[in-house]
Amino acid sequence: MIRFAYAPNHDVIFDETGKLPGRGMWVHPARETVQYAVTKRVFSKSFHTPVKTPADLMDQVEAGLRRRTLSLLGLARKGGAVVFGFEAVKKAVMDGSAVFAFEALDASEREQDKLYHYVPDLPVCSHFTREELGRMMGQMAVVHIGILNQKAAEPLIATAKKLNLFMQGKEKG
Repeated sequence: MIRFAYAPNHDVIFDETGKLPGRGMWVHPARETVQYAVTKRVFSKSFHTPVKTPADLMDQVEAGLRRRTLSLLGLARKGGAVVFGFEAVKKAVMDGSAVFAFEALDASEREQDKLYHYVPDLPVCSHFTREELGRMMGQMAVVHIGILNQKAAEPLIATAKKLNLFMQGKEKG
């Protein structure tokens, strides 16, 4: 679930950390669900006060989920819950220690297909460029990142799954 709150000026805002003060509204992280809440004025009903939904609310949600995912990726890296580079990720996937992966959006088809030969049902987030992923790993560019099955990685995996679900609606529409 993702949380929305409203600002003192009565604008609906996306609460990417889920910790803003005041009354909040939790919504399933699918793009269609958020759009439904906007269209049917569910925010005003839930907050028991008239609120305004910004025209770019969907963009704000996407940007917030992306920002939060990258932030948590950096923390997971510092906590030792991340491996990167194809061979390291392949090894972690094969021995069962990697439970989630990131793959560069701008990777070639050949690079994107590599991991699926080993574990076809591995959940993957592929909404970041190789430069964005590289920046989080302290490199120029990274195509593959494996997230290890550790407590430090749980918030990252949960947020990346929310981003995946939200972005599915964008790809359909």
